[in-house]
Formats: sequence, structure tokens, C-alpha cells
Amino acid sequence: MAESNVKLRVDARDAVSALQQTNRASEKLNRELNTTNKRTATATANIQRFGISFRSVVGPMVALTGSLTLASRALNTFADREADLKVLSAQLTRIGAGGSKQIDELKAAADRLGDATLFSQDDFIQSFNILTSFRAIAVESFTDVSTVAADIAQVMGSDVKSATVQLAKALEDPKRGLTALSRSGITFNETQTETIKKLVDSGSLLDAQALILETIKGQYEGAATAAGTGFAGAQDLLAENTRDLTEALGKGLEPAAAAVTFRREGNKRRDNRVQSNTSCRVYWYSDCTV
Repeated sequence: MAESNVKLRVDARDAVSALQQTNRASEKLNRELNTTNKRTATATANIQRFGISFRSVVGPMVALTGSLTLASRALNTFADREADLKVLSAQLTRIGAGGSKQIDELKAAADRLGDATLFSQDDFIQSFNILTSFRAIAVESFTDVSTVAADIAQVMGSDVKSATVQLAKALEDPKRGLTALSRSGITFNETQTETIKKLVDSGSLLDAQALILETIKGQYEGAATAAGTGFAGAQDLLAENTRDLTEALGKGLEPAAAAVTFRREGNKRRDNRVQSNTSCRVYWYSDCTV
């Protein structure tokens, strides 16, 4: 019995010591998190590319939303946009149309359309991602197709992605697609329908696609850009530019955030080992492998 008491006292002292080590690890992590703000200086270079002073713009934003909330929002925005672009890059490579030039052109088109309409840059990047799954649609037509899809979405009260899928199906298989478009309110007269079918039968799919787009433009062209004017457009443009700025901030914060994340994961694994070791010593009578 005395021997057991001695073992328990010894193991209890070991447990306290292990818990103290865990506490010191947590304190160290807090110090690392407190130094994160110093590393965010790298964001300044990204934001200055927009011709904006880091202090004059980010300062008031920090005062309004809090630095942690702003940093979290910036990192999320950057991560979301980076993920969409990586998907687009991978899809373009898959269909043999990859390359930084193609990505830059599509990103610029998405940014332009996002500013001109009530839809966002992200909506158009995702629209391009959808179009990569339709092999009959050339990459050179992506911007035109997405613009028409935005016009349809604006009039129909839907979203760009849904309109893109609907339009892409019609361009991929016009004979079936025309019927689906007609059911949704996009009409083709008898002459147009017959012409499109004849073009498809003769192997002139590109000409058939061009006629489909021109017919739809005659019914919807300019709707999305018209909605993007006036007060609603001004509000949307402000939101779009703010999101661009937030993305730039997130890009600058990403290296520091990644470093802290890796350290936290390392500390977590170490603390788990400490807790496991402590458990083994307290419950010395059980089978336990560290």
C-alpha cells in the first residue's frame, strides 16, 4: 500500500510538470499570434498596386470592423478566389487551353464584367469554370457566352451560373437545347430553328452557335449592364472594389497566416503528445503506449 502511495505521488508530480509544459506551449503560441501584425506589412505592396495608401484605406476599415475580423475576411476572400482560379487553370489545362496568358485574359474579363453588372467577378470566373466542361464551346467564346448568360440571368431573375449551364447545353447540342431554351422563355422563330438545325446537320456547329447567341442577344442584350448603372450599380461597384481590395490584403497576409497555422499545428501535435504522456503516468495501472 505504501509503495502504491509513493507511485501515485510521483506520477502526480509528473502530471503537474507535464501540464505546466503544456501551459508554456500555449503561452508561446499566444506570443506568436501577437507578432502576426508585424508580418502583415507585406500586404502594403499588394495594395499599393491599386494606387491606394495602406494607412488611409485599411486604417479606417480596421477601426470599423476590427483587425481580426478584417484579417479573417481578407484571407477568406483571397482563398476563395485563388481556389476558383486554380480550378479554372486546371480545367483549361485539361482541355489543352492552359497557360498564364489565357488565365489573365479571362480574369480581366471577369473583373470587367463584375464591375459593369450587378453580378460579381467571382460569378463570371465560376461561369468560365462551367464552360470548360462543354468541349464544343471554344475558350475564345467564353466571355461572349458568359455575357449573354448574365443578360438572361438579369431578365429572368436567376444567377449567372444557372444561366450559363442552360445556355451551354443549348450550344453544345442545339437540336435539344433549343427546346429547353424555349420552355424557359427564350424563343426562336420557325425560320431560325430550321436554319440552326440545318447548320448542325451540315457540320457547321460554330455557325449554329453564333446564330443562337445572336438570336438571344436580340432579346436580352445589354440587360445586365443596364442594371449595373445608377445607384444600384454604384453600390455594387463599391462592393466589388472593396472585395478586390480585401483580396489584395488577404494575399499579403497569407504568408504570415500560413506560418502561424503551421506553428499551431506543430504545437497541437506536441501538446497532444504531452497530454498522452501525462495520461499514461497518472493511470499507471493501465496499458498505454505513447
